[in-house]
Amino acid sequence: MSARDQIVSYLEGNRETFIAAACDIWDHPELAFHEDYACARLAGLLEKEGFQVTRGAAGMSTAMIAQWGNGSPVVGILGEYDALPNLSQQTECTQRIPIVEGGPGHGCGHNLLGVGSAAAAIALRHYLDEHGLPGTVRFYGCPAEEGGSGKAYMARAGIFGELDAAFCWHPSRYLSPWMAKMNAIVAAEFWFQGVPAHAASAPHMGRSALDACELMNVGANYLREHLPPAAKLHYAYLDAGAKAPNVIPERAGLKYIIRSSTIDDALAVRARVEDIARGAALMTGTQVSIRYNEGASDYVPNLTLTRLMGEAVDEVGPIVYDEEDYALARKIRASLPEDCIKGIAWEFTGLSADEAREYYKTHVLYDRPGKFIDREFHAPASTDVGDVSRCVPTAQVEVPCYTIGTPNHTWNMTAQTRSTIGQKGMLEAAKCIALCAAKLFEDRDGRLLQTARREFERTVGSGTYVCPFPDELTPPR
Repeated sequence: MSARDQIVSYLEGNRETFIAAACDIWDHPELAFHEDYACARLAGLLEKEGFQVTRGAAGMSTAMIAQWGNGSPVVGILGEYDALPNLSQQTECTQRIPIVEGGPGHGCGHNLLGVGSAAAAIALRHYLDEHGLPGTVRFYGCPAEEGGSGKAYMARAGIFGELDAAFCWHPSRYLSPWMAKMNAIVAAEFWFQGVPAHAASAPHMGRSALDACELMNVGANYLREHLPPAAKLHYAYLDAGAKAPNVIPERAGLKYIIRSSTIDDALAVRARVEDIARGAALMTGTQVSIRYNEGASDYVPNLTLTRLMGEAVDEVGPIVYDEEDYALARKIRASLPEDCIKGIAWEFTGLSADEAREYYKTHVLYDRPGKFIDREFHAPASTDVGDVSRCVPTAQVEVPCYTIGTPNHTWNMTAQTRSTIGQKGMLEAAKCIALCAAKLFEDRDGRLLQTARREFERTVGSGTYVCPFPDELTPPR
């Protein structure tokens, strides 16, 4: 039996175990750094399969490392399991009906992501054991991808340093090795402290924290002309000060997010934004304090491993849907905005814009074979998998888990991440990752890993990992 057939057979034979775990985590959605239930559920699943589990990695109570085997090569598979705020939603429902009003929900499919990665690690462990192949399989339980930068804390702690390769995946609309680079992101809160006063009788006695925020935003707007081409500034008020117009605001705060194509550019822009904040404080006679709370490096795909992932995706083949899946997808499609196709990055599929529009008209689920496309993309979004990619050669795969056109981070997506559509995507991801990793273990002369390492040193470098936030920042839990 080939590696492909053995891995597929194992995962299909145990599909109900993995589906039950994904549904269980969906039923217990938890926000960043609070994924206690999901972490325990996955740890138990891995321990039952003979993995040695270490909890509390990098000082985070919901981070873990599960290891099986010993010796080289050492291959890591990354899992996430955090939910998003205010995305509670009934499953397979086309109307906004929260299960818990204001509660969290898996609107990015991380209930599938975590279990799919664990399933890949378990399937790989059984394949290696049966064939007597040496090496080490590690599953990394990574908390707080959604706005918490869990993997950056893990990278800063040196947790990925022993790996020869790392793999991950993400729920998507289409099936494709992940060729795209992704932006770095850094964030900071700016809190201004002023002096309150009556705005009519003693305005000269006041020092307005709100004025400082306003002037900071003006300065940032002028900075936008001078940003690197790929850089973006996003901001939001955290506190706009006093509620009464006749009181000079004593305290006000902003949060800025800076994205750019490289972590070096993002950090350089952040330094300029910090100077603007200090200038706003100087102009208003206020004091500013800066708080760092998240950041992620730019994702650099290792194309050697990504091509290998493309081979695995081709061997596994596309997902086979049944009429029940199509019926649900048609129902979901009918509830989506007409222009939802505009948000789809078809570059990953190899389809032209015209072909993509035609495919969208005639298909509600992506059932084409995935393939590696040998040209560079740069996606505008960010992920803390980028921090892993700056420590070790890393590859990912995107797998269809929801109806084409579904917007990310929405209740529409939560409604599908407990469905058979999402479950089939999860098992597809596990098959692709396990088979891709198996190819590395079968390559006993290590040529693939040597090539991947040479590419890594050329594109990323072999220097010390640079964390996107200061050393004094610690995880919330």
